[in-house]
Amino acid sequence: MKFSIRSFVPLLTYTCLIIGGCAAQNSTFPYSSKEPMPVPVLFAPDLISTKQAEEWSFSFTPDGTTIYFQRGDYEKYTIYESHYKNKKWGTPQKSKLAPETLSQDGDTFITRDGSKIFFASNRSTSGTKQDNDIWMATRSGDHWGEPSPLGEPINSGFQEWLPSVASNGNLYFQSDRPGGTGQIDLYVSKWKDGKYTEPESLGTEINTSENDESPYIAPDESYLIFARGGSTLYISLRHGDKWSTPQPIKLPGDTGTIKYSPNVSPDSKYLFYTSNKAGTADVYQIDFNIDDYKG
Repeated sequence: MKFSIRSFVPLLTYTCLIIGGCAAQNSTFPYSSKEPMPVPVLFAPDLISTKQAEEWSFSFTPDGTTIYFQRGDYEKYTIYESHYKNKKWGTPQKSKLAPETLSQDGDTFITRDGSKIFFASNRSTSGTKQDNDIWMATRSGDHWGEPSPLGEPINSGFQEWLPSVASNGNLYFQSDRPGGTGQIDLYVSKWKDGKYTEPESLGTEINTSENDESPYIAPDESYLIFARGGSTLYISLRHGDKWSTPQPIKLPGDTGTIKYSPNVSPDSKYLFYTSNKAGTADVYQIDFNIDDYKG
């Protein structure tokens, strides 16, 4: 999606902390680090995070060996993928999920069981259109099937971007549809009886007069991480049917003006997100423990 704001930490000296530069030893996942990551670290520099383009809105497969991400500028971008083989991340390639013509395709989210991938696109049967819709493809063997739009009641004549899906199928996303608290708000559509229900606003505990966007929902819906104003990441804990007052995510040393697309790793040990601290939008990684936000 486009960054709606319109108008990322000092690099550690230990090489093995620069993920992508070398493989961590005795790690369960390719992105795992042998050393703590108390401050944000650039992920796969000059490979996935580059100075030549903007990279954001990404998702790992459940085993952590493939990352899908968005690359381009803020007007035209598409989906890329990189695979971890022989102890290193491979050169990113344009995904087969993306059309040949560069337009607006991104915001990937892979379900926890790896069976589905959701993304946003402005493609249409006749080319492209003004608004983005949420699309989905189902895993078929070693590849994704033909993607298709979710249709109503998720998609509308307005913008729908940045899907995030809980283990029970509930779909969280952002939209600028009428009736919101701000220009862009966060919504949830519940998965019931094999179909999506009418999207509901997350309410004034989450949505404000600012742009509240780019949601990441925990698998069990116990917490939500999102961006406010495109410049600060927040976390809110769920208590029954209510969300707690959002508190800022701790990102020591990140002075970037853009902080976006949060995504917690499959093992729940790291937070990945986008920052423009180094100039362009890149992917960063930092230790994450939900207990740090409980109290």
